[in-house]
Amino acid sequence: MNPDAGAAVGRTIEANGLHGKVRFHLSDGFSQVPDDLRWDLMVGNPPHVNAVAAASDYQRSHSPLIWKDTDWAIHRSFYAKAAQRLRPGGSVVIQENHRFSAPEDFTEMAEESGLEVVGAFECGAGYEDYYFLWSRLPAHDDQCKHTS
Repeated sequence: MNPDAGAAVGRTIEANGLHGKVRFHLSDGFSQVPDDLRWDLMVGNPPHVNAVAAASDYQRSHSPLIWKDTDWAIHRSFYAKAAQRLRPGGSVVIQENHRFSAPEDFTEMAEESGLEVVGAFECGAGYEDYYFLWSRLPAHDDQCKHTS
């Protein structure tokens, strides 16, 4: 865990006027999050390089907390538990990096947990290295049926 994460989230809450509207849990994966919590949306920016040692200028200039995810272990752990933490129809949006991964690297992880991959989307001008991967938990059939 990045020890600065809690302060960064606090600044984001303050800057966006979200006091009393959101809460966060500083946790290694879901380990410190109450088991009964379920969400409609999870957004993340996990480490995005499948490597043991720094091999690029990017890696050498950034903390391994930002980039290092050997054998995609952090991603595997997250996706293995994410579907259990979503409400039916809930979504997961993860920011990734084209220089070090492709959406296909994570598709099987998401699908094995019960999520369906909706697609990958570019971040836009100035952020060409990055993309978002969107997956979601299918809604229950009974929620989708029209009753008269």
